Amino acid sequence: MDRAKTKLEGEDAASVIVAATKRIPTTLRLPAYTIVADLLLAEGGIDAREKRFLERLASGLRLSPSRAREAVAAMLVKNQL
Repeated sequence: MDRAKTKLEGEDAASVIVAATKRIPTTLRLPAYTIVADLLLAEGGIDAREKRFLERLASGLRLSPSRAREAVAAMLVKNQL
């Protein structure tokens, strides 16, 4: 956690995302993206800044735009229940 915090403080978010996504195994990329989307949706919606973050994250994880949209849509349904 300390290393991640130091990295975030010393670098821009985009470079941190790129570095982090390289370490996530392919099989865990969609689940990781879905968890992040779920956390961002916890307050009820995603603002423009969070949307850009999710787009960069999906790109870094090499998720197709359609898979990323499906993950967000699933979390929207989940959070309505």
